[in-house]
Amino acid sequence: MVTQQDPQSFNPDFKSDDGAWPINQNIFNRLVKLGSNTKINLDLAESYEFSEDGMQLTFHLHDGVKWHDGEPFTSADVKWTYDTAIAEKWAKADNLSNIESIECPDDNTVVMNLKYPDVSLIAKLSWYGMFIMPKHLYENTDTATNEYNMKPVGTGPFKFVEFQKGVRVVLERNEDYWGDKAKVAKVIYSIIPDATTAYQAFRTGEVDYYTAIPSQNANDFDNDPDYEVYPVIGMNRSYVT
Repeated sequence: MVTQQDPQSFNPDFKSDDGAWPINQNIFNRLVKLGSNTKINLDLAESYEFSEDGMQLTFHLHDGVKWHDGEPFTSADVKWTYDTAIAEKWAKADNLSNIESIECPDDNTVVMNLKYPDVSLIAKLSWYGMFIMPKHLYENTDTATNEYNMKPVGTGPFKFVEFQKGVRVVLERNEDYWGDKAKVAKVIYSIIPDATTAYQAFRTGEVDYYTAIPSQNANDFDNDPDYEVYPVIGMNRSYVT
């Protein structure tokens, strides 16, 4: 695969980092996540429901989930992640501004007490800066300088292996993954800043997956039997300056 810049940190929540974003998708999980066609899918949560008055949001977590270092994942990790994001004003802490408090009645249940009814919280929890972090590796440390920012430990389908600055990031399949195991054993993210160079690497087969094809090459595959071109609706943003 291609990423166009060096990750500055693999901490997926502390600050925005487009270089790490595609990689962290495979290392970490959220409670819920964006799917295709803007659908919101379950992730670490196997179900959720709002109270009748809309003032409580309860998540029921998958049982038996483990961090990549073998430690068990629990509701305490969820509470610590969101409480710390709010307290330390992490990059997307404003997405959590409607949460009054978080309770963990047991290891597999998270209850969010809200300031006002707001169904949009589900969508906010599914996007940037909402990955669940390992409490046992971050609690009582400086989030900005924690050593695990550069050797991440998540609950996702791939484990971190190595990072060679300016060259590549390597992940390997998590054989103990709690969900459907990945179909490939290893993913290598080649760091190629120049879009034209990355495109040529894609066309020659040096890389297999590339999502940022230059606009001038958008129709190069229209009549090529080796490629299938299809539209996808996704969440994005534009700036008017």
